[in-house]
Amino acid sequence: NVPLGIAYKETIAEARLVLLAAAAGVEGVMKTPAPELVAKSLGDSSVNLEVRVWIDEASLERPIFFRVMEASKVALDEAGIEIPFPHLQLFIEDVREPVWAGAAKLAGRIPS
Repeated sequence: NVPLGIAYKETIAEARLVLLAAAAGVEGVMKTPAPELVAKSLGDSSVNLEVRVWIDEASLERPIFFRVMEASKVALDEAGIEIPFPHLQLFIEDVREPVWAGAAKLAGRIPS
């Protein structure tokens, strides 16, 4: 199970096509059952997906995990599907003059 996130502006259906093709091309991933992709959760900054693949040798679990992860990243990049990073948007309303004056004083004390 390989977790990945895509931006909310992206479509799960397109990501599914791209990621399943990428996973199917990774050495060590079984053809049957075929890889699958599920929408696992809706996160703060991303739609969290999980690529699920099957392998026939348990000792290869970690190497195949990393290969699927890398192939997924490359495939999403090539398809122009954004993998977001967490961000915070701050809205400031009704900032009064004393706040700006205090901020200006503080800024003057910080060495550059």
